[in-house]
Amino acid sequence: MEMHLVHTKNNMSLEDARKDPQGLLVLALFMQKSQRVYYFTPWTILANLLVNIPEKDDSWDLNGELSLGGLLKTADKSSYYRYRGSLTSPDCEESVIWIVLRKPIGVHSQVVEKMTNSLYFTTIEEDRRMQNNFRFVQPLNGRKVYYYQKLKH
Repeated sequence: MEMHLVHTKNNMSLEDARKDPQGLLVLALFMQKSQRVYYFTPWTILANLLVNIPEKDDSWDLNGELSLGGLLKTADKSSYYRYRGSLTSPDCEESVIWIVLRKPIGVHSQVVEKMTNSLYFTTIEEDRRMQNNFRFVQPLNGRKVYYYQKLKH
């Protein structure tokens, strides 16, 4: 499973950031099902919160229940890829600096199951779960992909 954490430049609106060639930064995380990790983690909290926002345009005030630092606590941040690219959804504006962590984060399989069955593209009634929603691999078009690896001392 993959998650994109989308950030706008200098508190720009998403609409304005989409127009700026460097308006967005997306941190992409891969998650891997595992029975060898604890069930109750910040990922469990996130999965439980997703139940409150199943449909398009739903929102939920987190009230400090979740932190990005908590989600990234077990992530291996020592190596990643970085490149300039585009959004993965239409109109696919080329306004994104991508950072993709190289190693997946281990997430309990029950948490992955809950996450993949909680969200819908539009409404619950339409029953179009947000699964297999990926963009096919795109050509590099002259872009450079940079690889960063923290040096071991």
